[in-house]
Amino acid sequence: MKTKMTSNNRLKIRAVALDLDGVVYEGDHVIKGAAKTIGSLRDKGIDVYFVTNNSGKKRASIVNKLNQMGIESTLDQIITSGYAAAVLVNSLCRTQQYRICIIGSEELAEEIIQFNRNIVDEPPAEILVVGLDKAFNYERLSSGLIALRQGAIFVACNRDRTFPVGNNHVLPGCGPIVAALEWAGGKEADHVVGKPNTMMLELIADKHGLKPDEILVVGDSIESDIVMADNYGSPSVLVTNNLEAANTDTISDFRISSLNHLPQVFLED
Repeated sequence: MKTKMTSNNRLKIRAVALDLDGVVYEGDHVIKGAAKTIGSLRDKGIDVYFVTNNSGKKRASIVNKLNQMGIESTLDQIITSGYAAAVLVNSLCRTQQYRICIIGSEELAEEIIQFNRNIVDEPPAEILVVGLDKAFNYERLSSGLIALRQGAIFVACNRDRTFPVGNNHVLPGCGPIVAALEWAGGKEADHVVGKPNTMMLELIADKHGLKPDEILVVGDSIESDIVMADNYGSPSVLVTNNLEAANTDTISDFRISSLNHLPQVFLED
């Protein structure tokens, strides 16, 4: 189990990587106090980044959503699993002619198109990218299977079973779609870029010159946010309404009931 943070550890923190759904907002509603907390962190000189497994929305859409909620943000501060997939795909393409087949949203495709890559509607393709696809059906499953059987590199945005939509409701996530293609194709995805994979934290660290222990990860999922932090060697804070149940068998350094309490993490015990 990870060693708990001390006051000296807290002095190292230069950036906070915040999950979005369930931490900053729920559906289209900002969580009370989130904007104030983010402002307080920035006032302390701590950079705030937003790290989400949401592959259905491009970074520009999330920037607009946050700004409308009163939380100032820029593209540089948003890391989605869709964007991480686009970065990876760009590095995997050996030539400009590489064909990329996408099972996912139009906004996921737009993230990849920004790297001037060759998107195709149907196989053959050298790379298959799978994200959250609300129009997923048997036809798209068939196209994905054909691509895999023809040797396409299988890039999955994440394995999330569900995602929250507010009022304690959830919908199927990207994971079930990935699982369907893995089962049909008889192979696991070659790359899974979303949490708990550490790629999104690596993108932040590499671009902004940060070390793992200088990034505090804050999220509401043990199996994605907290495990990602632990895999990368970053301190973490679990946001949960059930603090008593979370006090055992977790690997987070802190547990808080809402983002309102996050500034206390940086104060002396």
